[in-house]
Amino acid sequence: MKIISINTLCGLHNMLYDKKKLEINKKIEVKNNFLDINHLFWSQVLSHETISRTINKFVQISSVLGTLSIQEQYVVSAPNTFFNKLIDAKNNIINIETDEENLFSYIETLNIFCMIYSKLLPANFIFTIDQGFHRSSNSAKEMLEHCLLEYSNPYLHFITQTVLPIILESKPDIIFIRGIPNIGSFAVAKLVKQKLPNVHIFG
Repeated sequence: MKIISINTLCGLHNMLYDKKKLEINKKIEVKNNFLDINHLFWSQVLSHETISRTINKFVQISSVLGTLSIQEQYVVSAPNTFFNKLIDAKNNIINIETDEENLFSYIETLNIFCMIYSKLLPANFIFTIDQGFHRSSNSAKEMLEHCLLEYSNPYLHFITQTVLPIILESKPDIIFIRGIPNIGSFAVAKLVKQKLPNVHIFG
């Protein structure tokens, strides 16, 4: 009987214990019966490619967003500088020798990135370093009904393209989903059940 555990998609803070967790692994697989999907998600969000694409897109649409905050104005006026600051924050935030001033600077830079990332999402989603995507409603019934709708679940593309193939290849008999249930974990459970109807899923 094959058992695997999967963590809930959540905030970046859970990834700050190991610098390697902020890098994209070339080989994505279940290790020690555990699939760290939050690691996979954040490593994609904070990849050079995603950061660059997000900043460029925000700069392009900034003129139609109305009044920008001071932080947003900074991104628009110096996108390359912000890109370099963000890469620096990503790489050094967990350095134990980082002083307090630099630590808060890194956190602020990551928060600004999440702020502009949110501006590119549907209005009912917010993206933060402490929670990842979260919705204005946390109704379990609503999440169950909407978790497979692309306009309702911003995790859906990531789950279908990255997470689901790994789980299906692993062919588990039992899946444990760790953490507080959210629209991401509902989608994982529902999609896996569609493909592997005999699998037992516990949350």
